[in-house]
Amino acid sequence: MQTGERHTDEEKEMTLTDSATSHLMPGPVLPRDGDRFAAWLADLTWGKLFPEGRDLYYEGECPDKFAEAIREGFGFDPSADPLWGKWVEGDRGEPGFISYRFHCPAEHIDAIYGMYGSHRFPGRVLLLCG
Repeated sequence: MQTGERHTDEEKEMTLTDSATSHLMPGPVLPRDGDRFAAWLADLTWGKLFPEGRDLYYEGECPDKFAEAIREGFGFDPSADPLWGKWVEGDRGEPGFISYRFHCPAEHIDAIYGMYGSHRFPGRVLLLCG
């Protein structure tokens, strides 16, 4: 890649900047020559960004199957959250909908994003029915 050339990783839907050279580069940012920012970024996880956990939103047609998969795989029940299955009124003429929001403990955020997460819309998770 030439200096100053823009690179967007469409598969991961991101563009990375190398803070040491101020030009865009493909791939993960790795620590070089004592670059503390690159070292911090390479070690960054969702769990570290949200040490108290994070509210996630299930979007799909099988909320019960998703809740069961989370209970079995991670040991907590998203459907027990008071915000799970809440009706949300629409605005500006839009119809309302049922929101499947739940609080995810920090230690499970990365694994749940890895298995069910949307790369395009962080915070949204999906389990396909079938």
